[in-house]
Amino acid sequence: DGNCCYDGDLCLGSFYYGGKIFYLDGNGGGLIAAESAITDTVKWGCLGQEITGADATGVGSGYQNTLDILSECTTVGIAADICNNLTLNGFNDWFLPSIDELTEINNSLFAMSYSGSFWSSSEIDSAYSFKQNIPSGMIWNTSKFQANKVIPIRSFLIGCTDPLAINYNASAGCDDGSCSYACTAAPYSENFEAGMGTWTTANTGTGSYPGWY
Repeated sequence: DGNCCYDGDLCLGSFYYGGKIFYLDGNGGGLIAAESAITDTVKWGCLGQEITGADATGVGSGYQNTLDILSECTTVGIAADICNNLTLNGFNDWFLPSIDELTEINNSLFAMSYSGSFWSSSEIDSAYSFKQNIPSGMIWNTSKFQANKVIPIRSFLIGCTDPLAINYNASAGCDDGSCSYACTAAPYSENFEAGMGTWTTANTGTGSYPGWY
């Protein structure tokens, strides 16, 4: 359907899986940003309330941060809520990036398509969270009450998606053609019946032969 991605084709800035790749982890996974930011400025939300667990900053932490924010801050229309409820290019699993994920976006080859200050999902305390300016890269501790832009992101992982394969990866969302299968055969004996001119076979059991594909 045009959305699937294969290891030999993965590169930063390529359009895959609903947006543009801005980070690759070297193991068939990565992160994708929406091609266009949400330009309507929104608040981070829940000023005066410290959200448990939403203080992670590293690459790969934005998804959990977003879940943590939404579990304790139910205000409609805040940055995390906007991303969580977004459906774009057929995908509805977008989230608010962590501050390090925003930095990866800013360092990517296509950051020129964004301009302004953007919320991260990384909270500092009950009053402040991190935001970053693109393209300058400057990071600020900012009041949650302030309104900023949002770049929704999502993750992807390629691998074998066939549950019948011996290398099935339940976490993979896109098949890369690497599936391999065990071959099950039934050993048999052969006997030539004198005078009949035909061979007959009889099953003698079953055997499993992993690695045949």
